[in-house]
Amino acid sequence: MKLIHTEEPFADFLRLDRELDEYYVRRFGDVALQYRLYNTLDAVTDVFTIYDVAVPAGIGCIRPFAADGAELKRVYVREEYRRRGVARQVLRAAEEAARARGKTYMVLETGAESTEALALYGSAGYERSEPFGQFRGDPLCVCMRKAL
Repeated sequence: MKLIHTEEPFADFLRLDRELDEYYVRRFGDVALQYRLYNTLDAVTDVFTIYDVAVPAGIGCIRPFAADGAELKRVYVREEYRRRGVARQVLRAAEEAARARGKTYMVLETGAESTEALALYGSAGYERSEPFGQFRGDPLCVCMRKAL
């Protein structure tokens, strides 16, 4: 597996980003559509794409969150590459990039029913936190935070 770190999304990243939206609808139904407006790539500073030779296997990105924080966005691993450490590799790269930008913490939001994501983030040291922004008061969302 090889990780490519860029500052802007490119074709392979964007293809997996679309797959992620389709996956959410398949898994959670039409309720997933209401979150698409929060999953834009606006203000993204670091983009990660992991390849298995020439095949994109997983993605993730970060964007600024307040002056000293970063927000993890769009982590997705194609089904055939799951449980092989791909998401953890994206997570480590995102944390390293955030530190390099002087960020002292990372936040993220994931679905309350996304048990795999909750397990991954919990095992990586993320703790549930107060909901932020548009996720305040939304019972379908879980916000998490980790000091970097």
